[in-house]
Amino acid sequence: VQTLGTLNMPSRGEIVSLAERLTQVEMRLDDMDAKLDRIEMLLSRPPAARRTRQKGAK
Repeated sequence: VQTLGTLNMPSRGEIVSLAERLTQVEMRLDDMDAKLDRIEMLLSRPPAARRTRQKGAK
């Protein structure tokens, strides 16, 4: 482990931690992509097909 530090190389634990963080980022990006796809689908509908709020509705 000291040798890795001397060579400025990350330890196994640091690599695992980074991999976990990257996995979380990837999952969030996938969620955002799915939400954007849904928004795009809703916006691409013809105006008559879109749901509109009725007067007085919350």
